[in-house]
Amino acid sequence: MGSGKRSIVGKAIVLAVFLLAIAPWAMAGVSYTVLDLGTLGGEFVQTHVTGINNLGQVVGWSSDAGKNTFRAFRTGPNAKINPATDDLGGAGGYRSHAYAINNLGQVAGTAGIGAGAFRTAPNAKINAATDDLGTLGGRASSAFGINDSGQVVGDSDASDGHGRIFRTGSNAKINPATDDLGSFAGIDTEALGINNAGQVVGYSAIPPIPGPGNYHAFRTAPNAKINYPADDLGSLGGNWSIATAINNLGQVVGWSYSGTQPGVRAFRTGPNAKINPATDDLGSLPGALHDTVAYAINDAGQVVGVSEWRAFLYRDGTMFDLNDLLTTPLPAGWSLTDAMGINSKGQIAVNGWDSSFNNHAFLLTPVPEPSTLGMILVAVLGLVRRRLRCRARFLRMPGRVRRV
Repeated sequence: MGSGKRSIVGKAIVLAVFLLAIAPWAMAGVSYTVLDLGTLGGEFVQTHVTGINNLGQVVGWSSDAGKNTFRAFRTGPNAKINPATDDLGGAGGYRSHAYAINNLGQVAGTAGIGAGAFRTAPNAKINAATDDLGTLGGRASSAFGINDSGQVVGDSDASDGHGRIFRTGSNAKINPATDDLGSFAGIDTEALGINNAGQVVGYSAIPPIPGPGNYHAFRTAPNAKINYPADDLGSLGGNWSIATAINNLGQVVGWSYSGTQPGVRAFRTGPNAKINPATDDLGSLPGALHDTVAYAINDAGQVVGVSEWRAFLYRDGTMFDLNDLLTTPLPAGWSLTDAMGINSKGQIAVNGWDSSFNNHAFLLTPVPEPSTLGMILVAVLGLVRRRLRCRARFLRMPGRVRRV
């Protein structure tokens, strides 16, 4: 090999080694840009986020200008709240709350329309005439989760006066004949999340004698009712666990009493597995003595939540304080407290408070993006390969003297 070729290859190797060396840092998402989402214009500085989709659209509720109440919002992709376009409305000036969004831009939540639970059309406001999901036979309902098929889960009054949980059909209203999911013990149950397979998670009172704190998390089979005890996820050792979210692999997150640690602890199960106290306790941030709660999980298994009033990211066996991972610090007195959603790109929807108890919402975007690093590496190697080919053709030209 000629010295020029060796030089080119050597430089390529050095560059490749450098990029591979920083790849784990980039993939870990150890730093984030911060976008303050603002408000809908109300005189109260209050905005609360609940979820995010893979486009970077964020949902929640915010103080509303002139009405001294809260209204549901959906942002544009990677954008602040625009009061002119992002207020999802409601009916008669009542409050509305958005709890979940799918990748089509459909939002599920609760508003002052009909029975309460709603599902919007893609990227549309709440339409009182079409979006009311109805009930399981009672007077009121609430929606807390939605998947990409437009299936919605939540709770509803039933005709017997008791509360029940439901899962609708795709883009359908609640059907009392088919959508009641049942419970473990016949009472006290809640549905909080759903994945694209139609698996539902939440919590339910456990038999034989339900009592205060005797609740277990559950995960249903795809598009099935609750089946006890197969769907009982157990706990980290105590008598109480709650499932808050599920990804498309069937991994579930939430929180549970451990029986040995103070407060509750966040957990993440294996795919379609029960809670394993030996492996699924996510621990807590350094110095946290009490509650650690997991609120969301993406398909990479990354988990976000709160550990004693500090927002966290859990990945690759480590829990990070999101306040320590920002490229620019928050304004004086502000801190990130509750991480509520994480998408496939690693973007995080998180709430924060200041010393005056004003609540703002933030969108965190990891930098550098892993996809960007990969594109740079491919481009550099492609240029090196092209350079070597050009040099080889040049050396084969008539009259050229090759050097070995």
